[in-house]
Amino acid sequence: MPPSRAGFALAVVVFLLFAIGVASATGYAVVSLEADMSVQGEEATEATTIARAGLQRYFGEHLGIPNDTTTYAIGNGTVYITARMVAPLDTVDGINLYVVTSRSEVANLSSAQAPATATVQQVARLHEEPIARVGALTGSYSSISLRGSMTLDGRDNSYGQCPDSGGEDLYGIGHRGSVTLSSFFGGSPAVNGSPSDYFGFTDHAEVYDTAGLRWDILQDPSFPVEYHNVIPDYGTLPPDAFPVVRVSGNLRPTSAHSGRGVLIVPGTLDLQTFGFFWEGIILAGNISSSSGFFGFSTIRGMLIGGLDGTSSSLDLQFFLGPTIEYDVCNALAASNALAYWEPLDNTLEEIQ
Repeated sequence: MPPSRAGFALAVVVFLLFAIGVASATGYAVVSLEADMSVQGEEATEATTIARAGLQRYFGEHLGIPNDTTTYAIGNGTVYITARMVAPLDTVDGINLYVVTSRSEVANLSSAQAPATATVQQVARLHEEPIARVGALTGSYSSISLRGSMTLDGRDNSYGQCPDSGGEDLYGIGHRGSVTLSSFFGGSPAVNGSPSDYFGFTDHAEVYDTAGLRWDILQDPSFPVEYHNVIPDYGTLPPDAFPVVRVSGNLRPTSAHSGRGVLIVPGTLDLQTFGFFWEGIILAGNISSSSGFFGFSTIRGMLIGGLDGTSSSLDLQFFLGPTIEYDVCNALAASNALAYWEPLDNTLEEIQ
């Protein structure tokens, strides 16, 4: 082969090898880019799914006035929930309008790239005072009989300790049937309230609805509360902390059960006790009809019983019976501890 043709053939071979190398590199880059885009797309989708899941969990589980930020670990990501009030809706019932934002971060497991993120938000109502304040004792019974020395006072006994509340007085007893008072061993019940001593409901449904409760949820052992079957060590809590405490089944409280906050008794609460002291609200499926020498206990707030609607009568007879004194400060703080969300339909949106 002449030298000129040999040189031309060598140049063609080198060019073809170069072209093949470029094509291979380009193909690899395209495939790699598509793979990265696929991974990033999956991570972005996962981030959006986790952000939505975090928001749903927050609405379903959260009780109380919202913190600055609530954090959840879900799947491969972390969710940060924040709530911003935008408008008051009902100052009487304590309902305000919020925008709740859920931002998720999902770690990039395939590289050291920044995590995938997604943000969703939804408008919701916060029921800050869900427990309606009717009486020192609210009992869903067709008849209530009180005999002996005991006190039910719906007038505010907070002595102005929470001036922002403006103070308020309640009925002594809220009931849906008859109430009879009689003496026992020389002692008689003292029932006081304002504007009157008694308030009558029509039936159990009205008691339940007026109380504003989600009793089916709160008494469910699978619904998370701060303390379940454990009385907190109040010495380790801030003085203004009013936790939610739930026990299983029935309860005859003793001084060891004393504390503050919301006490949930899904079964029957037995007031035949001595030395029990509670600040806040007690919610009971039923209150046991009791007769004995002592039922000495003090509730400074409210007691709501008969929520399961299974018992028609309540009969308490004590030589020295319970004292239930309404305290607006304790009642408000306890009610705030049960504040819950009501997300509004068709307001969920993704934020770019």
